[in-house]
Amino acid sequence: MGLGGPSPIPKPPEFQTFAYVSIDAWTEPFILKNDGKEWRNIPYRTAPSWDACWDNKQNNGQGTLYPNVFSYSSIAAYNARILFMLSKNGSIYKSTDKGITWQKFGDLGYGNDSAWVSIAAANHRNHSYIYALYNNGTVVRTKVGTFQPQSWGDCNVPWVPDTSWVSISLDGNATAYTIRNFGFVSYKNQGGSWQSKGTVMGNKVHQDSSWVGISAYHCKDGVLTLRNDMIVDHAPAGSSGAFGNIISVANDSSYVSITQKLYGFLILKNNGEVYDGSPSLIGTVHGDTGFVDITHFIDNPPESNQPTTPINVKQGSTAYIDWILTDDTGPGNYSIIKNNITGAWFSWTNGTSVHYQINTTSTGIFNYTIQYNDSMNEFGIPNTVIVNVTNNPPQSSHPASETVVQNSNAFIDWILTDDVGTGKYRIKINGTPGPWANWQNDTAIHFPINTSNTGVFNYTIEYNDSYGNFGIADTVIITVNEPITPPIPSFMFYLVILGIMSLILLKKSKYFKF
Repeated sequence: MGLGGPSPIPKPPEFQTFAYVSIDAWTEPFILKNDGKEWRNIPYRTAPSWDACWDNKQNNGQGTLYPNVFSYSSIAAYNARILFMLSKNGSIYKSTDKGITWQKFGDLGYGNDSAWVSIAAANHRNHSYIYALYNNGTVVRTKVGTFQPQSWGDCNVPWVPDTSWVSISLDGNATAYTIRNFGFVSYKNQGGSWQSKGTVMGNKVHQDSSWVGISAYHCKDGVLTLRNDMIVDHAPAGSSGAFGNIISVANDSSYVSITQKLYGFLILKNNGEVYDGSPSLIGTVHGDTGFVDITHFIDNPPESNQPTTPINVKQGSTAYIDWILTDDTGPGNYSIIKNNITGAWFSWTNGTSVHYQINTTSTGIFNYTIQYNDSMNEFGIPNTVIVNVTNNPPQSSHPASETVVQNSNAFIDWILTDDVGTGKYRIKINGTPGPWANWQNDTAIHFPINTSNTGVFNYTIEYNDSYGNFGIADTVIITVNEPITPPIPSFMFYLVILGIMSLILLKKSKYFKF
Protein backbone atom coordinates (compact mmCIF):
# COMPACT_ATOMS: atom_id res chain seq x y z
CA MET A 1 0.00 0.00 0.00
CA GLY A 2 1.19 3.53 -0.71
CA LEU A 3 0.80 6.57 1.49
CA GLY A 4 -2.89 7.45 1.70
CA GLY A 5 -4.07 5.01 -0.96
CA PRO A 6 -3.46 1.86 -2.95
CA SER A 7 -0.12 1.36 -4.64
CA PRO A 8 0.81 1.24 -7.42
CA ILE A 9 -1.59 3.73 -8.94
CA PRO A 10 -2.60 2.97 -12.56
CA LYS A 11 -0.58 5.10 -14.93
CA PRO A 12 -2.59 7.94 -16.51
CA PRO A 13 -2.26 8.74 -20.23
CA GLU A 14 0.97 10.65 -20.84
CA PHE A 15 2.54 12.38 -23.81
CA GLN A 16 5.92 13.72 -24.81
CA THR A 17 6.61 17.38 -23.95
CA PHE A 18 9.43 19.78 -23.20
CA ALA A 19 10.32 17.89 -20.08
CA TYR A 20 13.73 18.93 -18.82
CA VAL A 21 12.77 19.61 -15.24
CA SER A 22 15.69 19.09 -12.90
CA ILE A 23 19.46 18.93 -12.60
CA ASP A 24 21.77 17.62 -9.92
CA ALA A 25 25.55 17.16 -9.77
CA TRP A 26 27.93 15.24 -7.53
CA THR A 27 30.90 13.49 -9.12
CA GLU A 28 29.74 11.70 -12.26
CA PRO A 29 26.78 13.25 -14.07
CA PHE A 30 23.79 11.39 -15.46
CA ILE A 31 21.02 12.94 -17.51
CA LEU A 32 17.59 11.32 -17.40
CA LYS A 33 15.02 11.46 -20.17
CA ASN A 34 11.36 11.25 -19.32
CA ASP A 35 11.12 7.87 -21.08
CA GLY A 36 13.90 6.43 -18.88
CA LYS A 37 16.88 6.73 -21.24
CA GLU A 38 20.13 7.90 -19.67
CA TRP A 39 23.14 9.90 -20.81
CA ARG A 40 26.46 9.97 -19.02
CA ASN A 41 29.38 12.41 -18.90
CA ILE A 42 32.97 11.39 -18.07
CA PRO A 43 34.02 13.28 -14.90
CA TYR A 44 36.12 16.41 -15.05
CA ARG A 45 35.86 17.10 -18.76
CA THR A 46 36.34 20.80 -19.36
CA ALA A 47 33.54 20.78 -21.92
CA PRO A 48 31.30 17.76 -21.21
CA SER A 49 30.52 15.38 -24.03
CA TRP A 50 27.40 13.44 -23.20
CA ASP A 51 27.39 9.77 -24.15
CA ALA A 52 24.59 7.25 -24.21
CA CYS A 53 24.67 4.94 -21.19
CA TRP A 54 25.11 1.22 -21.25
CA ASP A 55 22.38 -1.12 -22.41
CA ASN A 56 20.53 -2.06 -19.26
CA LYS A 57 18.99 -5.05 -21.06
CA GLN A 58 15.44 -4.17 -20.11
CA ASN A 59 12.65 -3.86 -22.69
CA ASN A 60 13.98 -2.07 -25.76
CA GLY A 61 17.63 -2.44 -24.71
CA GLN A 62 18.47 1.23 -25.03
CA GLY A 63 18.86 2.12 -21.39
CA THR A 64 15.10 2.49 -21.04
CA LEU A 65 13.08 1.22 -18.13
CA TYR A 66 9.74 1.03 -19.87
CA PRO A 67 9.41 2.17 -23.50
CA ASN A 68 6.72 4.60 -24.58
CA VAL A 69 6.17 5.80 -21.02
CA PHE A 70 6.99 9.46 -20.57
CA SER A 71 6.59 9.84 -16.84
CA TYR A 72 10.07 9.78 -15.30
CA SER A 73 10.54 13.06 -13.48
CA SER A 74 13.73 12.91 -11.41
CA ILE A 75 16.92 10.98 -10.73
CA ALA A 76 19.16 11.06 -7.65
CA ALA A 77 22.40 9.41 -6.56
CA TYR A 78 22.75 8.04 -3.07
CA ASN A 79 26.47 7.27 -3.16
CA ALA A 80 29.10 6.35 -5.72
CA ARG A 81 27.12 3.43 -7.17
CA ILE A 82 23.44 3.60 -6.23
CA LEU A 83 20.94 5.59 -8.29
CA PHE A 84 17.22 6.17 -7.74
CA MET A 85 14.72 7.24 -10.39
CA LEU A 86 11.29 8.71 -9.68
CA SER A 87 8.24 8.45 -11.90
CA LYS A 88 5.51 11.07 -11.70
CA ASN A 89 3.08 8.45 -10.40
CA GLY A 90 5.32 7.69 -7.41
CA SER A 91 7.11 4.61 -8.68
CA ILE A 92 10.77 4.49 -7.65
CA TYR A 93 13.42 2.46 -9.47
CA LYS A 94 16.85 1.57 -8.16
CA SER A 95 20.20 0.79 -9.78
CA THR A 96 23.14 -0.53 -7.79
CA ASP A 97 25.60 -0.70 -10.70
CA LYS A 98 25.80 2.92 -11.85
CA GLY A 99 22.69 2.76 -14.01
CA ILE A 100 23.49 -0.36 -16.00
CA THR A 101 20.49 -2.27 -14.72
CA TRP A 102 17.36 -1.14 -12.90
CA GLN A 103 14.84 -2.80 -10.59
CA LYS A 104 11.51 -1.64 -9.24
CA PHE A 105 12.12 -0.32 -5.72
CA GLY A 106 8.59 0.57 -4.65
CA ASP A 107 5.47 2.66 -5.24
CA LEU A 108 4.72 5.73 -3.18
CA GLY A 109 1.11 5.96 -4.36
CA TYR A 110 -0.69 8.77 -2.46
CA GLY A 111 -2.91 10.19 -5.19
CA ASN A 112 -4.74 9.61 -8.42
CA ASP A 113 -2.66 11.98 -10.49
CA SER A 114 0.99 12.09 -11.56
CA ALA A 115 2.26 14.72 -9.17
CA TRP A 116 5.52 13.38 -7.74
CA VAL A 117 8.00 15.99 -8.94
CA SER A 118 11.43 15.48 -7.38
CA ILE A 119 13.65 12.96 -5.60
CA ALA A 120 16.82 13.62 -3.63
CA ALA A 121 19.35 11.73 -1.55
CA ALA A 122 20.53 12.75 1.88
CA ASN A 123 24.16 13.18 1.03
CA HIS A 124 25.35 12.52 4.55
CA ARG A 125 27.79 9.73 5.34
CA ASN A 126 25.61 8.23 8.06
CA HIS A 127 22.16 8.96 6.67
CA SER A 128 20.66 6.22 4.53
CA TYR A 129 17.46 7.81 3.20
CA ILE A 130 16.08 9.19 -0.04
CA TYR A 131 13.34 11.83 -0.14
CA ALA A 132 10.52 12.43 -2.61
CA LEU A 133 8.42 15.59 -3.06
CA TYR A 134 4.77 15.70 -4.10
CA ASN A 135 3.58 18.92 -5.72
CA ASN A 136 1.27 19.72 -2.79
CA GLY A 137 4.26 19.90 -0.40
CA THR A 138 4.07 16.37 0.97
CA VAL A 139 7.52 14.92 1.60
CA VAL A 140 8.10 11.19 1.95
CA ARG A 141 11.31 9.41 2.73
CA THR A 142 12.38 5.78 2.62
CA LYS A 143 15.44 3.83 3.62
CA VAL A 144 17.90 3.12 0.86
CA GLY A 145 18.21 -0.58 1.52
CA THR A 146 14.53 -1.51 1.76
CA PHE A 147 11.42 0.32 0.59
CA GLN A 148 9.86 1.56 3.83
CA PRO A 149 8.14 4.86 3.01
CA GLN A 150 7.25 7.18 5.84
CA SER A 151 5.76 10.65 5.89
CA TRP A 152 8.27 13.40 6.56
CA GLY A 153 5.88 16.29 6.94
CA ASP A 154 4.36 19.00 4.79
CA CYS A 155 6.67 21.77 3.57
CA ASN A 156 3.54 23.93 3.05
CA VAL A 157 3.39 24.48 6.81
CA PRO A 158 5.01 27.93 6.82
CA TRP A 159 2.96 29.03 3.80
CA VAL A 160 -0.54 29.04 2.38
CA PRO A 161 -1.12 25.51 1.00
CA ASP A 162 -0.58 25.14 -2.73
CA THR A 163 0.14 22.47 -5.34
CA SER A 164 3.09 24.19 -6.98
CA TRP A 165 6.09 22.73 -5.15
CA VAL A 166 8.72 21.78 -7.73
CA SER A 167 12.05 20.65 -6.26
CA ILE A 168 13.75 19.14 -3.20
CA SER A 169 17.42 18.91 -2.24
CA LEU A 170 19.48 18.00 0.85
CA ASP A 171 22.78 19.25 2.19
CA GLY A 172 25.64 17.55 4.01
CA ASN A 173 23.82 17.71 7.35
CA ALA A 174 20.80 15.93 5.83
CA THR A 175 18.79 19.16 6.03
CA ALA A 176 16.07 19.20 3.39
CA TYR A 177 15.16 22.24 1.26
CA THR A 178 12.12 22.63 -0.99
CA ILE A 179 11.02 25.40 -3.34
CA ARG A 180 7.63 26.41 -4.69
CA ASN A 181 7.32 28.00 -8.11
CA PHE A 182 6.32 31.29 -6.47
CA GLY A 183 9.75 31.50 -4.80
CA PHE A 184 8.83 30.23 -1.36
CA VAL A 185 11.60 28.14 0.24
CA SER A 186 11.15 25.80 3.20
CA TYR A 187 13.70 23.75 5.11
CA LYS A 188 13.70 21.04 7.75
CA ASN A 189 16.54 19.81 9.94
CA GLN A 190 16.69 16.20 11.03
CA GLY A 191 14.54 15.97 14.13
CA GLY A 192 12.99 19.38 13.47
CA SER A 193 9.92 20.72 11.70
CA TRP A 194 9.39 22.49 8.40
CA GLN A 195 10.19 26.19 8.56
CA SER A 196 10.42 29.10 6.17
CA LYS A 197 13.81 30.00 4.74
CA GLY A 198 12.39 33.02 3.01
CA THR A 199 11.42 34.06 -0.48
CA VAL A 200 13.62 34.30 -3.55
CA MET A 201 13.15 37.37 -5.74
CA GLY A 202 15.94 37.11 -8.30
CA ASN A 203 16.51 40.33 -10.18
CA LYS A 204 12.95 41.55 -9.72
CA VAL A 205 11.30 43.59 -7.00
CA HIS A 206 8.28 41.31 -6.93
CA GLN A 207 7.62 37.59 -6.90
CA ASP A 208 6.66 35.53 -9.91
CA SER A 209 5.70 31.91 -10.43
CA SER A 210 8.62 30.70 -12.51
CA TRP A 211 11.06 29.26 -9.99
CA VAL A 212 11.94 25.70 -10.98
CA GLY A 213 14.82 24.24 -8.96
CA ILE A 214 16.77 24.20 -5.70
CA SER A 215 20.18 22.69 -4.90
CA ALA A 216 22.19 22.13 -1.73
CA TYR A 217 25.55 20.41 -1.54
CA HIS A 218 27.23 17.96 0.79
CA CYS A 219 30.47 19.84 1.46
CA LYS A 220 29.62 23.47 0.69
CA ASP A 221 27.72 26.00 2.77
CA GLY A 222 25.02 27.26 0.48
CA VAL A 223 21.65 26.79 -1.20
CA LEU A 224 20.99 27.81 -4.82
CA THR A 225 17.63 28.44 -6.47
CA LEU A 226 16.88 28.71 -10.20
CA ARG A 227 14.23 30.63 -12.09
CA ASN A 228 13.26 29.42 -15.55
CA ASP A 229 14.99 32.42 -17.18
CA MET A 230 18.39 31.42 -15.71
CA ILE A 231 18.22 33.79 -12.75
CA VAL A 232 20.02 32.29 -9.72
CA ASP A 233 19.81 33.25 -6.03
CA HIS A 234 22.03 32.06 -3.19
CA ALA A 235 21.70 31.83 0.60
CA PRO A 236 23.76 30.18 3.36
CA ALA A 237 22.64 26.73 4.42
CA GLY A 238 20.37 26.25 7.41
CA SER A 239 18.36 29.03 8.98
CA SER A 240 20.85 31.88 8.64
CA GLY A 241 21.05 34.45 5.88
CA ALA A 242 18.67 35.76 3.25
CA PHE A 243 18.80 34.95 -0.44
CA GLY A 244 20.81 37.21 -2.70
CA ASN A 245 20.95 37.34 -6.48
CA ILE A 246 24.12 35.96 -8.15
CA ILE A 247 23.00 35.62 -11.80
CA SER A 248 20.88 38.58 -12.83
CA VAL A 249 20.88 38.54 -16.65
CA ALA A 250 17.69 36.86 -17.81
CA ASN A 251 17.39 34.63 -20.87
CA ASP A 252 14.48 32.75 -22.37
CA SER A 253 12.19 30.83 -20.03
CA SER A 254 13.41 27.30 -20.75
CA TYR A 255 15.86 26.64 -17.90
CA VAL A 256 14.63 23.86 -15.69
CA SER A 257 17.11 22.74 -13.05
CA ILE A 258 20.25 23.64 -11.10
CA THR A 259 22.81 21.58 -9.22
CA GLN A 260 25.89 22.33 -7.20
CA LYS A 261 29.07 20.35 -7.62
CA LEU A 262 32.48 20.38 -5.98
CA TYR A 263 33.55 23.48 -7.87
CA GLY A 264 30.69 25.72 -8.95
CA PHE A 265 27.31 24.65 -10.25
CA LEU A 266 25.48 23.57 -13.42
CA ILE A 267 22.23 24.73 -15.02
CA LEU A 268 20.10 22.61 -17.36
CA LYS A 269 17.97 23.94 -20.17
CA ASN A 270 14.98 22.01 -21.47
CA ASN A 271 16.62 21.49 -24.86
CA GLY A 272 19.47 19.55 -23.24
CA GLU A 273 22.03 22.35 -23.00
CA VAL A 274 24.17 22.44 -19.86
CA TYR A 275 25.66 25.69 -18.55
CA ASP A 276 28.18 26.39 -15.83
CA GLY A 277 27.92 29.19 -13.30
CA SER A 278 29.69 31.78 -15.43
CA PRO A 279 27.20 31.11 -17.20
CA SER A 280 28.67 29.49 -20.31
CA LEU A 281 27.46 26.60 -22.42
CA ILE A 282 29.65 23.58 -21.68
CA GLY A 283 27.79 20.77 -23.41
CA THR A 284 24.59 19.56 -25.00
CA VAL A 285 22.65 16.32 -24.84
CA HIS A 286 21.36 15.61 -28.33
CA GLY A 287 17.98 14.04 -28.82
CA ASP A 288 14.34 14.98 -28.57
CA THR A 289 12.83 17.19 -25.92
CA GLY A 290 12.17 14.56 -23.33
CA PHE A 291 15.13 14.96 -20.96
CA VAL A 292 14.09 15.64 -17.40
CA ASP A 293 16.94 15.49 -14.88
CA ILE A 294 20.66 15.28 -14.30
CA THR A 295 22.58 13.93 -11.33
CA HIS A 296 26.08 13.00 -10.22
CA PHE A 297 27.10 10.17 -7.98
CA ILE A 298 27.49 11.45 -4.46
CA ASP A 299 31.09 11.35 -3.34
CA ASN A 300 31.63 12.48 0.20
CA PRO A 301 35.09 13.90 0.77
CA PRO A 302 37.62 11.64 2.50
CA GLU A 303 38.14 12.04 6.22
CA SER A 304 41.06 11.79 8.61
CA ASN A 305 41.24 10.84 12.25
CA GLN A 306 42.87 13.28 14.67
CA PRO A 307 46.13 11.90 16.07
CA THR A 308 47.30 13.21 19.44
CA THR A 309 48.66 16.74 19.23
CA PRO A 310 50.99 18.16 20.37
CA ILE A 311 53.41 15.28 20.84
CA ASN A 312 56.87 15.41 22.39
CA VAL A 313 59.67 13.24 21.04
CA LYS A 314 63.37 13.05 21.82
CA GLN A 315 65.96 14.07 19.32
CA GLY A 316 67.37 11.05 17.57
CA SER A 317 64.50 8.80 18.61
CA THR A 318 62.19 6.89 16.27
CA ALA A 319 58.63 8.26 16.23
CA TYR A 320 55.64 8.20 13.89
CA ILE A 321 52.34 9.95 13.24
CA ASP A 322 49.48 7.61 12.34
CA TRP A 323 46.78 9.17 10.20
CA ILE A 324 43.90 6.88 9.22
CA LEU A 325 42.12 8.06 6.06
CA THR A 326 38.68 6.80 5.07
CA ASP A 327 36.43 7.44 2.10
CA ASP A 328 33.18 6.15 0.63
CA THR A 329 34.66 5.53 -2.82
CA GLY A 330 38.05 4.13 -1.94
CA PRO A 331 41.73 5.10 -1.96
CA GLY A 332 43.43 8.31 -2.97
CA ASN A 333 46.66 10.27 -2.59
CA TYR A 334 48.25 12.23 0.24
CA SER A 335 51.13 14.59 0.83
CA ILE A 336 52.74 15.77 4.07
CA ILE A 337 53.46 19.46 4.59
CA LYS A 338 56.20 20.07 7.15
CA ASN A 339 56.43 23.70 8.25
CA ASN A 340 54.97 24.87 4.91
CA ILE A 341 57.26 22.65 2.81
CA THR A 342 55.18 20.22 0.76
CA GLY A 343 56.43 16.69 0.30
CA ALA A 344 55.83 14.20 -2.47
CA TRP A 345 52.45 12.59 -3.12
CA PHE A 346 51.83 8.95 -2.22
CA SER A 347 48.82 6.66 -2.42
CA TRP A 348 46.79 5.67 0.63
CA THR A 349 44.53 2.69 1.28
CA ASN A 350 41.04 3.13 2.67
CA GLY A 351 40.90 2.59 6.44
CA THR A 352 44.64 1.83 6.71
CA SER A 353 47.10 3.92 8.70
CA VAL A 354 49.44 6.35 6.99
CA HIS A 355 52.43 5.49 9.21
CA TYR A 356 54.57 8.60 8.75
CA GLN A 357 58.01 8.80 10.35
CA ILE A 358 58.91 12.05 12.12
CA ASN A 359 62.27 13.65 11.36
CA THR A 360 63.98 13.91 14.76
CA THR A 361 67.44 14.99 13.65
CA SER A 362 66.89 18.58 14.78
CA THR A 363 65.24 20.03 17.84
CA GLY A 364 62.36 22.45 17.57
CA ILE A 365 58.61 22.70 17.04
CA PHE A 366 57.31 21.36 13.73
CA ASN A 367 53.89 21.36 12.07
CA TYR A 368 53.08 18.17 10.18
CA THR A 369 49.96 18.61 8.00
CA ILE A 370 48.46 15.90 5.83
CA GLN A 371 46.54 16.91 2.72
CA TYR A 372 44.68 14.19 0.89
CA ASN A 373 42.10 13.44 -1.77
CA ASP A 374 40.10 10.47 -2.95
CA SER A 375 39.93 8.71 -6.29
CA MET A 376 37.47 11.35 -7.53
CA ASN A 377 39.98 14.10 -6.65
CA GLU A 378 37.80 15.42 -3.86
CA PHE A 379 39.89 16.76 -0.98
CA GLY A 380 39.31 16.18 2.70
CA ILE A 381 39.98 18.67 5.47
CA PRO A 382 43.75 18.83 6.13
CA ASN A 383 44.85 17.60 9.53
CA THR A 384 47.79 19.02 11.50
CA VAL A 385 49.90 17.49 14.26
CA ILE A 386 52.33 19.62 16.27
CA VAL A 387 55.60 17.83 17.04
CA ASN A 388 58.05 19.11 19.64
CA VAL A 389 61.48 17.51 19.18
CA THR A 390 63.48 18.03 22.35
CA ASN A 391 66.96 17.25 23.59
CA ASN A 392 67.82 18.20 27.19
CA PRO A 393 71.56 18.91 27.68
CA PRO A 394 73.65 16.26 29.46
CA GLN A 395 74.27 16.62 33.17
CA SER A 396 77.23 15.89 35.46
CA SER A 397 77.59 14.76 39.04
CA HIS A 398 79.51 17.08 41.36
CA PRO A 399 82.40 15.30 43.04
CA ALA A 400 83.74 17.02 46.19
CA SER A 401 87.03 18.88 46.21
CA GLU A 402 89.77 17.01 48.04
CA THR A 403 93.33 17.08 49.29
CA VAL A 404 95.78 14.36 48.30
CA VAL A 405 99.39 13.49 49.04
CA GLN A 406 102.09 14.00 46.52
CA ASN A 407 102.91 10.92 44.45
CA SER A 408 99.81 9.08 45.71
CA ASN A 409 97.16 7.41 43.59
CA ALA A 410 93.96 9.47 43.40
CA PHE A 411 91.00 9.82 41.05
CA ILE A 412 87.98 12.02 40.34
CA ASP A 413 84.74 10.19 39.43
CA TRP A 414 82.36 12.21 37.30
CA ILE A 415 79.11 10.52 36.23
CA LEU A 416 77.51 12.01 33.09
CA THR A 417 73.87 11.39 32.10
CA ASP A 418 71.77 12.37 29.08
CA ASP A 419 68.25 11.75 27.72
CA VAL A 420 69.58 10.88 24.26
CA GLY A 421 72.75 8.94 24.91
CA THR A 422 76.50 9.17 24.80
CA GLY A 423 78.81 12.04 23.92
CA LYS A 424 82.33 13.38 24.37
CA TYR A 425 84.24 15.03 27.23
CA ARG A 426 87.58 16.59 28.01
CA ILE A 427 89.34 17.64 31.21
CA LYS A 428 90.93 21.03 31.71
CA ILE A 429 93.67 21.23 34.37
CA ASN A 430 94.18 24.83 35.40
CA GLY A 431 92.71 25.89 32.04
CA THR A 432 94.82 23.58 29.90
CA PRO A 433 92.49 21.27 27.94
CA GLY A 434 93.17 17.61 27.47
CA PRO A 435 92.05 15.49 24.51
CA TRP A 436 88.37 14.69 23.81
CA ALA A 437 87.24 11.21 24.75
CA ASN A 438 83.97 9.27 24.68
CA TRP A 439 81.72 8.83 27.69
CA GLN A 440 78.97 6.30 28.32
CA ASN A 441 75.62 7.30 29.72
CA ASP A 442 75.37 7.03 33.51
CA THR A 443 78.83 5.45 33.82
CA ALA A 444 81.65 6.97 35.95
CA ILE A 445 84.54 8.72 34.24
CA HIS A 446 87.41 7.52 36.50
CA PHE A 447 89.91 10.29 35.85
CA PRO A 448 93.42 10.01 37.46
CA ILE A 449 94.80 13.02 39.35
CA ASN A 450 98.36 14.10 38.58
CA THR A 451 100.02 14.09 42.03
CA SER A 452 103.61 14.48 40.90
CA ASN A 453 103.69 18.14 41.88
CA THR A 454 102.36 19.86 44.94
CA GLY A 455 99.93 22.74 44.65
CA VAL A 456 96.28 23.59 44.05
CA PHE A 457 94.78 22.49 40.76
CA ASN A 458 91.41 23.09 39.06
CA TYR A 459 90.08 20.01 37.28
CA THR A 460 87.18 21.04 35.02
CA ILE A 461 85.16 18.63 32.88
CA GLU A 462 83.57 19.88 29.66
CA TYR A 463 81.11 17.53 27.91
CA ASN A 464 78.39 17.27 25.28
CA ASP A 465 75.95 14.72 23.95
CA SER A 466 75.88 13.01 20.58
CA TYR A 467 74.07 16.02 19.05
CA GLY A 468 76.64 18.53 20.29
CA ASN A 469 74.57 19.93 23.13
CA PHE A 470 76.89 20.95 25.98
CA GLY A 471 76.14 20.46 29.63
CA ILE A 472 77.26 22.76 32.43
CA ALA A 473 80.97 22.31 33.13
CA ASP A 474 81.89 21.02 36.57
CA THR A 475 85.07 21.90 38.49
CA VAL A 476 86.80 20.00 41.29
CA ILE A 477 89.59 21.67 43.36
CA ILE A 478 92.49 19.30 44.09
CA THR A 479 95.16 20.18 46.61
CA VAL A 480 98.39 18.13 46.39
CA ASN A 481 100.56 18.27 49.55
CA GLU A 482 103.98 16.84 50.41
CA PRO A 483 103.93 13.71 52.53
CA ILE A 484 104.43 14.28 56.35
CA THR A 485 107.95 12.93 57.59
CA PRO A 486 108.19 11.89 61.35
CA PRO A 487 110.83 14.04 63.35
CA ILE A 488 114.25 12.46 64.51
CA PRO A 489 114.36 11.98 68.36
CA SER A 490 116.77 14.37 70.23
CA PHE A 491 119.53 13.53 72.97
CA MET A 492 117.15 14.48 75.74
CA PHE A 493 114.64 11.98 74.37
CA TYR A 494 117.19 9.17 74.71
CA LEU A 495 118.35 10.43 78.16
CA VAL A 496 114.79 10.30 79.45
CA ILE A 497 114.34 6.81 78.07
CA LEU A 498 117.62 5.73 79.74
CA GLY A 499 116.53 7.20 83.07
CA ILE A 500 113.23 5.43 82.98
CA MET A 501 114.90 2.14 82.26
CA SER A 502 117.43 2.67 85.12
CA LEU A 503 114.65 3.28 87.61
CA ILE A 504 112.90 0.14 86.52
CA LEU A 505 116.06 -1.91 86.97
CA LEU A 506 116.82 -0.37 90.33
CA LYS A 507 113.40 -1.18 91.59
CA LYS A 508 113.70 -4.75 90.45
CA SER A 509 117.14 -5.16 92.08
CA LYS A 510 115.67 -4.79 95.59
CA TYR A 511 114.21 -8.21 95.24
CA PHE A 512 117.50 -9.88 94.49
CA LYS A 513 119.98 -11.12 97.17
CA PHE A 514 123.62 -11.61 96.58
